[in-house]
Amino acid sequence: MVFELLEELGEDPRFQFSLRQVASVEPMATLTISHAECDGFGAMSRLLRREGIAYVAPAQRADAPAPSWRERLRALVRIVRYRPASPLVLVPRTTTWKPGDRVTQRPEAGRILSAEESAAIFAAARAAGASVTSYLLHGLTEAVATALAEPSPTVTWAVPVNMRGPVRIADDANGSSLTPVDVPRGDTPAAVHGALQAALAANLHWGKWDQLNLAARLGRRILRKKIAAHYATAGTARLGVFSNVGVWSGATAPDVGVIAYGVPVLPDPLCAIALTWNGKLALSLRAHPSLGVDDATVAGWLEAWCEYALRLGPAVLAQGERGAA
Repeated sequence: MVFELLEELGEDPRFQFSLRQVASVEPMATLTISHAECDGFGAMSRLLRREGIAYVAPAQRADAPAPSWRERLRALVRIVRYRPASPLVLVPRTTTWKPGDRVTQRPEAGRILSAEESAAIFAAARAAGASVTSYLLHGLTEAVATALAEPSPTVTWAVPVNMRGPVRIADDANGSSLTPVDVPRGDTPAAVHGALQAALAANLHWGKWDQLNLAARLGRRILRKKIAAHYATAGTARLGVFSNVGVWSGATAPDVGVIAYGVPVLPDPLCAIALTWNGKLALSLRAHPSLGVDDATVAGWLEAWCEYALRLGPAVLAQGERGAA
């Protein structure tokens, strides 16, 4: 319902998932689908089933059962009271887009890394004491935050959390919540990992899950008013969304990867997605028109992100080797 209402406000809530050879820019198969129907996990599942590709999906989270209702109530209060650790001040840009305009263009860029490049990033994340999600989120922040936001101790991202496992949800449905993460700037992947783990430990994803489900019970008319009022007054508090759709494997040729483009919206104007298919990591960025950038600018951000993650890897591994010695 939320994404249907966002579309009424002019947003474009559609994902795009494509099978593509690593060295090619032309997709072999593409699925474009609204976030109102499914989340990233669901879109990936639908693409693979439509193409008749046997696959193994990421394992469900192991934190079932759900927290107690008392803890979920506390988490709901936390998410309602939550404010970013540092105010977000975007770098001024000239744009003709204004809230309420129909979103028709979303500058984007994507890249499927080789199996060797991907393995280097996975190894670097382990050596840095961070998950792959935290390692990539660190690199993303260091690569794009300076170009998008004024200096601050932290920048806040929204990170989708797959609720399958604790919540009974079909693979091809909409089953993700969001947790805000205050990512330290100029720090380490381990520090970002700590910030993400703190958000999860506070059950902010459960708070957001229950907040949205309770809001939906108010009915479409009331929810429409609330969302419209939020758009009119809230502005942008988070830099965007970073989603790691996870590690997938399946029956395709060795040189095939999967690249996904997400759904940037006014409150989260940059959407970054990571997805691993048969050992090959794909990274993408898509920008909301409120940022006032073009494809070339977004491509530059993506290249900086990839370069940072690949350049940091050898340094982290070398440091780990020196420490072991």
